[in-house]
Amino acid sequence: MALIPAGIFEMGDHFSEGNAHELPVYTVTLDGFNCLHTWYYDPSILRV
Repeated sequence: MALIPAGIFEMGDHFSEGNAHELPVYTVTLDGFNCLHTWYYDPSILRV
């Protein structure tokens, strides 16, 4: 199990490279939670 920490991040397309449904960029607040390792979690790919 991995702890996914609580945090605030911006969700959406910052670089105008995606689809129209990825706009506008907006702020998301996430509560921390535990996650079973049924998928690969690589902390190095997360950007703040």
